Amino acid sequence: MSNVPALEIHELRKIYATGVEALKGVSLSVQPGDFFALLGHRGAGKWTLIGIVSSLVNASSGSVKVFGVDIDTNREAAMRLLGLVPQEVNFNFFEKPTDPINYTAVRIQLASPER
Repeated sequence: MSNVPALEIHELRKIYATGVEALKGVSLSVQPGDFFALLGHRGAGKWTLIGIVSSLVNASSGSVKVFGVDIDTNREAAMRLLGLVPQEVNFNFFEKPTDPINYTAVRIQLASPER
């Protein structure tokens, strides 16, 4: 088994345009096969951290690697290794089952053949 962490975050910081510092140098490493829970009070930066890891939010500084692939230098390859299940799913009952999947694929800029 490889020693490459499934998720490696180093000194991740996020300061929003409003001046709010949502992340203040977060570092962590999650090994393949580990169970990991991200807990914290409202406003602790959980969503911001997940947003940066899934490349929906830009970090102010720091690095994120998914199985050794840096999301800043090789975003497309990193996103192929990552799955994200939102907490709340709001389906439109008149949509086809593939519509929410395609919407998410477009949002993360996944090329058409890979959807």
